[in-house]
Amino acid sequence: SAWRDVACQTLPVAPVNAVLSVTIRDLLGSSQVVDPGQYYLAADYYTPTLRAKGWALPVIKDGGTAEIVFEAGFGPDWADVPSDMAQAVLMLAAHFYDNRSALTDRAKALPMGISKLLSRYRPMRLLGGRA
Repeated sequence: SAWRDVACQTLPVAPVNAVLSVTIRDLLGSSQVVDPGQYYLAADYYTPTLRAKGWALPVIKDGGTAEIVFEAGFGPDWADVPSDMAQAVLMLAAHFYDNRSALTDRAKALPMGISKLLSRYRPMRLLGGRA
C-alpha cells in the first residue's frame, strides 16, 4: 500500500534473478502496468531492491497497492544450487533419515556442520530489522 522509500523497495526474498512486472492498483481495483523503463533490479545477494530510474517509484494512491512479480532462486536445476548449499541439503536429509524413528528436540536441531555450511546464506540482521 506504500513504498518503504520513495526511490526503492527491498524485495522479501533473495536471490532475485529478474523483475517481471510492476503493477499499481487503485482503490477501485483498476490497474496500470508500470513501464519497465521506470525501474530496475539492484540484484544484491541478500537484499535485492527494486529501484527507480528517476528520483521516485510510481505513486501508489490512497487505498491502492503495488504488485511486484519477480523470479527468485538459484535456478531451475540442481546444478544451479551452490555446492555448499547442495551439500548441506544432502547432509540434512541424511540426518533426518538417521533420526527418523525418534525425532527428539535434539534430532530436530540443525547439526553444527550443516549450520556452518549455511551460515553465509543467512542475512545479517541489525537492531531487529532487515539488513
